[in-house]
Amino acid sequence: MVVKKRNLEWEEQRSTEEQIEDNEIVERKRISFEEIFLSILAFFEFINLFYESIGYHGYSKLDLSIKNILNISLNPYVGGVRILSEGVSIVEEYLLPEKFQTVSIPKFRNQDERLSTLIEVSKDIAWTFGSEIDPFSGNIDDFLRRNAISRIRA
Repeated sequence: MVVKKRNLEWEEQRSTEEQIEDNEIVERKRISFEEIFLSILAFFEFINLFYESIGYHGYSKLDLSIKNILNISLNPYVGGVRILSEGVSIVEEYLLPEKFQTVSIPKFRNQDERLSTLIEVSKDIAWTFGSEIDPFSGNIDDFLRRNAISRIRA
């Protein structure tokens, strides 16, 4: 069993000058979508290298959860580019959907397969936080794929 557990850093959601003038001070916390995305990327890359090193060719069960997220929003930027709309989680916990839980390790070794899974899981997480892909950001899948590949090579 391979386990990765970490605490995500809270960011204060700051009020704009207009909100302060209108007495609409925002006191919510948020977490970085980019941090979540990169954490999952690192975990997927570790899984790939680990199973490759021991020569495992079967299936693996993935279990991913993000806890204590009620009333938390996401920082919608990745690599300095805004890709998500603002939203707030109305649930306490994110659990990985069943369709992503079982992976074929030989398929998972293919970088395109890993990145496709990463992108779909990341978009599912954004949806859980009430965020949607910004329609003006262009092809978000290609953007996230390029961002992930640049991090793998770095």
